[in-house]
Amino acid sequence: MALGEIFGEVIIRVFGEFLFYTVFYFTGYPIIWVITLGQVSIAPLSSMDEWNRGKNRWTDWSIWLTRSGSGKKLLKAQFVCFAGMIFWILAAVAAYFIATAGERAVTGPTS
Repeated sequence: MALGEIFGEVIIRVFGEFLFYTVFYFTGYPIIWVITLGQVSIAPLSSMDEWNRGKNRWTDWSIWLTRSGSGKKLLKAQFVCFAGMIFWILAAVAAYFIATAGERAVTGPTS
């Protein structure tokens, strides 16, 4: 593997992860805040790599992050990103159906 390929892979991966995590997080944050009426504390984006004490990334399936100092439960940033991703998937599906609604109305159902 050439040095250019490795460098390109690293740059694209870092930029892609940064872009997707920030877009999904900052979309999911207001969605969860509105759904829960602000009653749920949400972990900051910088806590993406934090895990509960005594757990690792493969055994910690909880959506809650417990801070060891205060014992406060926060909704994990990974779950907030997941909520944002689901929103964008549903928005894309809705946009597709809205865009093709006129076409389906003209041709009618296919048999």
